Amino acid sequence: MRWHRSLFTLLLGLLLLQAAALASASPAPPLDEALASPPLQTQTKRGGAEALRHQGKSDASRVHAVTKGIARPAAAARLDRSGARAIPEVEDAAELRALDRLGPRLPLERTPDASALRLGGARNGSRNLADRGERAAGPAAPNDVTCPLAMLAPGDEAIGSLAEGDCRLPQLLGAGQAPRVDAYLSQLSSRGRLEIALEGQGFEAGFLLLDGSFRQLASSLDTMDAGSALTLPAGDYYLLVTSAALDPEVAGGYRLSSSFTAEPLGMPCQEQPLGSLVSGVPAGGTHGISPADCRLFDLVTGTSQGYLAQAWSFALDVPGQLDLSLRGAPGGQPFAVITRPDGRPMLAASADAIGSDLTTTFWLPAGGYRLVAGSAGASAGNLELALGYSAMAAGACTPTRALPGIPLSGSLNEGDCHLAWLGTGSLDPSRVDLYTVVVPQYLSAWTIRLAADGFDPALRFYTVDLETWLQGVESPAGDALDLRIDNVDPATYILAVESSGDSQGEGGYTLELGFESVDVADCSMQDLATGSSVDGALEEGDCYLSTSYNQLSFADIDARLDQYRVTVARRGLLSATVSSSAVDMALVFYDAGVNYPSIFDDPSSMNASGDVIVQPGTYLILVGSATPDLGAYRLRVALDPLPEPDCSPKALAFGAPVAGMLEQSDCVFGDHFAGDFLQRYADALQVSLPARGRLSLDLRSAEIDSYLELYPLDGSGIIAFGADWVPGVLDARIEQMLPAGDYLVVASSELDQQLGAYEIQASFEPRAARCSEQDLPVDASLTGSLDEDGCWTIDLPGGGYLGVPTDLYRLVVPQRGVLNLEMNSEDAVDGVDPVLFLYTDDWQLVAANDDLVPGLLLDAFLAVDVGPGSYRLVAATSTGLTGAYELVSVFEPEDYRFVTPTPGTGEPTATPGEPTATRLPGTATPTRVPPDGPRIYLPMALRATGLGG
Repeated sequence: MRWHRSLFTLLLGLLLLQAAALASASPAPPLDEALASPPLQTQTKRGGAEALRHQGKSDASRVHAVTKGIARPAAAARLDRSGARAIPEVEDAAELRALDRLGPRLPLERTPDASALRLGGARNGSRNLADRGERAAGPAAPNDVTCPLAMLAPGDEAIGSLAEGDCRLPQLLGAGQAPRVDAYLSQLSSRGRLEIALEGQGFEAGFLLLDGSFRQLASSLDTMDAGSALTLPAGDYYLLVTSAALDPEVAGGYRLSSSFTAEPLGMPCQEQPLGSLVSGVPAGGTHGISPADCRLFDLVTGTSQGYLAQAWSFALDVPGQLDLSLRGAPGGQPFAVITRPDGRPMLAASADAIGSDLTTTFWLPAGGYRLVAGSAGASAGNLELALGYSAMAAGACTPTRALPGIPLSGSLNEGDCHLAWLGTGSLDPSRVDLYTVVVPQYLSAWTIRLAADGFDPALRFYTVDLETWLQGVESPAGDALDLRIDNVDPATYILAVESSGDSQGEGGYTLELGFESVDVADCSMQDLATGSSVDGALEEGDCYLSTSYNQLSFADIDARLDQYRVTVARRGLLSATVSSSAVDMALVFYDAGVNYPSIFDDPSSMNASGDVIVQPGTYLILVGSATPDLGAYRLRVALDPLPEPDCSPKALAFGAPVAGMLEQSDCVFGDHFAGDFLQRYADALQVSLPARGRLSLDLRSAEIDSYLELYPLDGSGIIAFGADWVPGVLDARIEQMLPAGDYLVVASSELDQQLGAYEIQASFEPRAARCSEQDLPVDASLTGSLDEDGCWTIDLPGGGYLGVPTDLYRLVVPQRGVLNLEMNSEDAVDGVDPVLFLYTDDWQLVAANDDLVPGLLLDAFLAVDVGPGSYRLVAATSTGLTGAYELVSVFEPEDYRFVTPTPGTGEPTATPGEPTATRLPGTATPTRVPPDGPRIYLPMALRATGLGG
């Protein structure tokens, strides 16, 4: 009997590590670099992801608590048709380090501060309110020094000199050459045009202009008496005066001056709505730009680039490919930027650094977006925009099970899945094929070989929910990847095959996986044709049954096994018989993905036999014993062809019961769900819901052990199931709140190949959504009650099908700090099992937490570092049961202070009226984050604390 718990997968998005080094002696960065140029320190982006459910396999529940910024899968349960099979827990506070190119032996090391290739980054997450621990410190400062920071008001002039004892450039930026440098802070109170003039006396002086997040905006390191003029938003800007040649020995005086002209917007920036894009239907048009228009910084939060730009809003109902063509205004370089609807963060950017035409492609997950486009360097003209959207093909991102010992052939080509579609927070356009790999217990090594034809092969490893990228390895020379990974944690992983370097690389490949168990000498697999027999023996040196297939708990841990691989070309009844006079034999059948075992063991005989209905494919037959006994045996295998049944779903109307019959001509689960190995006969029916409401299904029989399952129409993931939980009662029932749409109902028996009559009845009750949002102060405690007739998760953006009751709250955070949230329930038997989801205002998931132990730990808690702004909180119950709860919110503001140098001394002193200074780990001087955003005024302090712009 199977046990399912209806709980959707809780996901925290990957955090992107964006870091770039300052260019050396060069003018302002090229347009494409300027658009994508991140601050010179770690930034984080919070995002959500929707886990891919294995087709027709399970309703997985997985919750991630996070302590000190490191993801920790608190528990996981993979519930298969064969029963509750727990995935072993990943160790607390540890992730796997990215693979380096270390040759044939490539160990996976565990480290609390895991660093991942290309993506990487720290993770904001959940902390227990009662035991949060210390906050993780940022990277250590390169030098424990204080670099003076002088104020330069717009319109002022500064006379200075580069001299012995000055700061060096690496002390501010952490890399590069080491010329002397003076640093100035210029604060613009409004949007406008800033002009800078610099004249060196006896040497070639140059400057760097950086915004408040240390992005380079302009540079004049190659000219004498340099000058520059830029249109900028209000904010803080740094001017770094140094040697234009970056000569570390240069010293001398200079004159620095600036002027500022306010340029307020004549009218607010407005987007042109494109609505939800339709696959295959073009969108766009011709749009003019003029000096009075908005600038890029008006439309994209976090950038200070002042290029003229236009904005469009659009939405994608499903993931897909967005083809963009842009002809820029005369004299300019066209560019395009994709952001979330509120203009933050910058998700992707593209620019044409040569001509006036830009053609590019973005691969985007479902959601709402803002497109900002313009023509850098142009002062007026027309933009010609054309968009083409191609929706993601159904099933393109569905993982395939990969079985050790069975080579898999595949290809990367048009129509494949793209990493960007997975909702991991990355917009990486790489084509990928996905495979699910189950690593059993007692494993000593994992071997992988990937050979490609037409592209350079690369591999990525993810947790099963695609939330955390564990590691990656590539072969840029085009050679096959041969990996041996030692000491892998027993768990389920997603393996992604992609092209190294060329994200759109195409070609075929073969993938081979192998596991080596503890103290195993021979785990080889022998091919066996149907209609043949083989003589074998269980002996010392064979594989251990329980260590290679840890789901077979019936066997003694010292029992040995032999493995046979059988390939069938058509649907049929696959039978096997094993006989022995020395060993009490047992047979185990597996499908090619080790998805479901059928075990045959005759307690009254030394022999064993069994048969299973199979579809075309490759299958495993394990010959073993329930004891450690050794000895010879004979195995015979046969295939009896079976006719191909009609497995298309039949319409099921609401109202009167409909009679049905499970019979030998019916389909089995494997006919309905590709790759399934269940031996139960099953009828498929289709039910259509005209509106949101409650669907009730009843399967009644006096002859079969009734079993019901409910899926989306494509069978992509189980929504609900029902069985005869009461002994002697052969009826099954499902009640589920669902959105409007078409659904697949599978009527079957709990017992393999059981035949008999049944009747099924469907009823539907429309229920209108009743969702309202309550204000929750950031410091408050309140009580609430989840009501079946209220709002459900299916009513929320991206809520899917697994509906549970929920309450909605909106919080307004006044400044940066730690938001603590706790949801408690006192009803330990029939009440609320709390779950908390924290979203941004545009429904991007920030963090989530569930206690995962119904009836024991009935509370959920979050402690998340947040910036100022509006957030949405979803308080739900993982069980679907309703009842009362208590919600507590506590906000801890970050309390730092400004530091400015004392005139004439260069020594830091407190700004009058500021609170007591707080020293952050690794900083040379106290700093403070102002209420309107995470900005710190000392360059070294910014780099040392790890706080972002």
